Amino acid sequence: MKANPFQSHLLSNMKYMWLFIVSFTMIIIIILNSQVFIFKLWTKDVYSDQIKQRIDLTYWRFNYTDPDDLDDILSLKKPNYLKTYKNPCWHEALYGSHSSNIKFVLRCLPYFYLIGADKCGTTDLFLRLLKHPEIIKTKAYFSKETMWWAWTRFGYSVFTRGLSPTHFLGYLKIFNSAITQIQARNDPEDYHQCIIGDGSPNALWDFTGWNKIPQNHGLTLPKYLTPHCIHHLTPDAKLIIILRNPIDRLFSDFLFVREKHKAFKPSQRVRSRENFHVQVVNATNNLKKCIHKNSLKYCLFNKIFHLDSFLRFEVGFYSVYLKEWFKVFPRNQFYILRSEDYRENMKKHIKNIFKFLNLTKLPESDLNKIKVGKLINTRRKDVKHVKPMFNKTRKLLKDLYQPFNNELAVLLKNDKYRWET
Repeated sequence: MKANPFQSHLLSNMKYMWLFIVSFTMIIIIILNSQVFIFKLWTKDVYSDQIKQRIDLTYWRFNYTDPDDLDDILSLKKPNYLKTYKNPCWHEALYGSHSSNIKFVLRCLPYFYLIGADKCGTTDLFLRLLKHPEIIKTKAYFSKETMWWAWTRFGYSVFTRGLSPTHFLGYLKIFNSAITQIQARNDPEDYHQCIIGDGSPNALWDFTGWNKIPQNHGLTLPKYLTPHCIHHLTPDAKLIIILRNPIDRLFSDFLFVREKHKAFKPSQRVRSRENFHVQVVNATNNLKKCIHKNSLKYCLFNKIFHLDSFLRFEVGFYSVYLKEWFKVFPRNQFYILRSEDYRENMKKHIKNIFKFLNLTKLPESDLNKIKVGKLINTRRKDVKHVKPMFNKTRKLLKDLYQPFNNELAVLLKNDKYRWET
């Protein structure tokens, strides 16, 4: 039976219509997918403009082959810090299972560091600085010490090594609670004025992890130290240092540290001026033996030497360490004071440090409240029975430290740092 000419024409047109519909649908799908792709790229570019940097998921994550591998800080790219934050903060992009699932997390590093020295009044000073409303407390020990730059990132502690290292992310997490407050507190122009600090007093002097910094591998003396690592990430960091007569500092440290660390034998834990004298003699003899074969810097920067001494007398060589910091940071980024001057005029120095940190000026009444109260972390009642050190011990330490005190006075252009009286 012959097909109706009309039916044949209709069937032919339907074929073309279906072909048109399929082609049109495919074109629409292609266009829509292209728009989605373009939109994703556009939104990523917009985010890049907003945060000034596209930070990959691997920004602070290192390729660890072993959990005890150390972070290579000097290989990190310095973040482009947000201009609306006074504190060095940046947005980090975290990607989900799909590339379009982007979550931005605010990360921050300290605006300032109180880097030392131990038993010089760092705790009292730092806790009084925290009373300024623009300095936010962190989850650091005593709201002050992370011990990360000198110790925990290398798996060290006082008189201890071989611990599992704390990685960079662990350091950043210490500041998470403070970051929430920094983020929430802003002025009408959306500028975030609040800051955080790290008050680890061992950062000034303990460079014993230098041989674990990858850029120092194969060297007999370090090329890169803690100052280089901090400067690499926060070159504008403010640095505060409070120093004390190294002789008095050592005796105070002897009474403070010795009582609580299992590294000491029972006989070494005795807190007396007799035991202090014995330990000073041993430590000075060990130093003489070490520098007979090596340089002073090699000995002071050597973890084994620190562990063998059982007395942190190496802290008092202030000029040796300060010269390393001055090689990296300009002098105007330091505020340096003596413990003796801080005790004599606390209000003056706190006021000056607030100015140094570019914080909002406080009324005199607020400054008076901040200086009120006894000094924190001074000698406790259970060691007040210990008599002052022997004169012969003081003379031995004066002979040891005086050349370096003189060097420090020249370095800081202030004869008070000779501690001659």
